[in-house]
Amino acid sequence: MADNSLRTPGSGESVATDELTYSGDTAKVQLIRQVHVTGSEGSKSLVEVIGTAGSAAAGVHTIQGVASMTPVQVGDNSGSLTVDAPVGTPVFVRLSDGSAAITTLPVSLASVPSHAVTNAGTFAVQVDGAALTALQLIDNLATNPSTTHLITAASTNATNIKSSAGTLLSVHIYNNADYPIHVKFHNNAGTPTAGTGVVFTASCQAGTHRDLVIPKGGRSFATGIAITVVTGIADSDNTAVAANDASIEVCYE
Repeated sequence: MADNSLRTPGSGESVATDELTYSGDTAKVQLIRQVHVTGSEGSKSLVEVIGTAGSAAAGVHTIQGVASMTPVQVGDNSGSLTVDAPVGTPVFVRLSDGSAAITTLPVSLASVPSHAVTNAGTFAVQVDGAALTALQLIDNLATNPSTTHLITAASTNATNIKSSAGTLLSVHIYNNADYPIHVKFHNNAGTPTAGTGVVFTASCQAGTHRDLVIPKGGRSFATGIAITVVTGIADSDNTAVAANDASIEVCYE
C-alpha cells in the first residue's frame, strides 16, 4: 500500500501520510511536520525543523530572549530551582542578586558538618611581657616556697616566720596531744605576743593531722608573718602547749 493518498479523486493531488497499525487495524494517517520556509514567491524552499542541540544551523530551533541572541531568563517563581546533572558532570550556574553577579556566598557555621580538629601546622603565638611575668610569679609560688619547721616547746611558741611582707601558702599540723591545738597567725615583722594581733587561725583536733592550702595565690601579710601556738580557740587565748605537742610546717613567700 502506497504512503500517499489522493486528496481529490481525479485531481492527481495527494497529501503526505504514513501507514501504521494500531490494535490490529491498519490505517493511513496524515503527517504534519514543522518546517522552515525560505526564498521568494515562485522559488521557495523549505527545511524540516529538527531539535538537535549544537551550533546554530538551518533547521535548528533556538530559544532566545526579547532581543536577538540574548539568553532566556529562568525564574523560580518565588520557590526553588533544581539543576540536575549526572555524577561527575559539571554544571555551571551564574547567580545574581538582580543587579550584579554574586561572587561570594555567606556560609553559616551551623551548616558546616563536624570534622576532626588537630594540632597539625604552625601556630603563631605572641605573649606580652606582663603575661610572662604573671606566669613566672605563678611558677615561683608553685615551685619555690620557703618553709619553716617547728616542734612545739612548753610555751606559746611565739615565732617570727618572715620579718617583712609575705604570703602564706600552706600549713601542715600534726597534733600529738590529747586536746585541740590552735596555730595563730599574726601580721607582725617581729616576735608576736600570744592573745594579741591574731589575723588567722589554723586548728587541729587531738591525735590528727591537718593540711591547709590557701587558695588563689595564698594569703597576704603586709608587715610580716609570725605565729603562736595555744590550746584555746579564742583570739585572746594565751594558754601554752606542752613540749612535743605538735609538729608544724609553714610554707610561704
